[in-house]
Amino acid sequence: MKVWLRQASGLTLEFLFPPVCPGCGRLGYPICPHCRAEIVPITGSDCRICNRLLDFADICGRCNAARHSLGRVYAAAVYSGPLRDAIIRFKYNNQRFLAETLGDLLARRLREEAVDDFVVTPVPLHRNRQKWRGYNQSALLGKRISEELGLGYEPNGLERLRDTAPQTRQNLKQRLANVRGAFGTGSADLQGKDVLLVDDLSTTGATLEACAKAARKAGASSVRAAVVARG
Repeated sequence: MKVWLRQASGLTLEFLFPPVCPGCGRLGYPICPHCRAEIVPITGSDCRICNRLLDFADICGRCNAARHSLGRVYAAAVYSGPLRDAIIRFKYNNQRFLAETLGDLLARRLREEAVDDFVVTPVPLHRNRQKWRGYNQSALLGKRISEELGLGYEPNGLERLRDTAPQTRQNLKQRLANVRGAFGTGSADLQGKDVLLVDDLSTTGATLEACAKAARKAGASSVRAAVVARG
């Protein structure tokens, strides 16, 4: 009965408030087929840390020169066009239903990779930010990916210790300083586990690297990351 009521209420809400494609405004689609075709996928030939396209090798010069706690970052697509609009609406406009569409996009990217033994851990929000927003978009994505790929899910693997300033208008050096020491061990046990960090977007990778360092300090055997888009 509870399942039926949840399904019925979901259908009612969808009827009263149908989704609107963020790219073109077409009713009834989280992202319509036309706008989906405009999404630029990232498939192979990318730096394994920053996902920039490479002519050869698997890591760019900048990433090769730095020390990393991350072993690999998987990005499904380029942060542009309708996908950019969808992520903004998902993250800032309370359009949580987009977690399914965006999560499925990332899950399709991950099916090509050897992550079967990994446990999914979302990049955490600070409690003040989550209280204001009402949800953690990375946690919604992580839950969807874990369900689609049959992976373990640890929503409390990490904790955000400081309510850091937004990274949007900062350069790489500022972003690294902004998130340094911002993450710590959560209530879940990561000891000896292969961790797959999940977030919506990666631009410089500073946040993911800070989370990876915290996960390794918590005893994780290895850390990779997966994001819907590369900025």
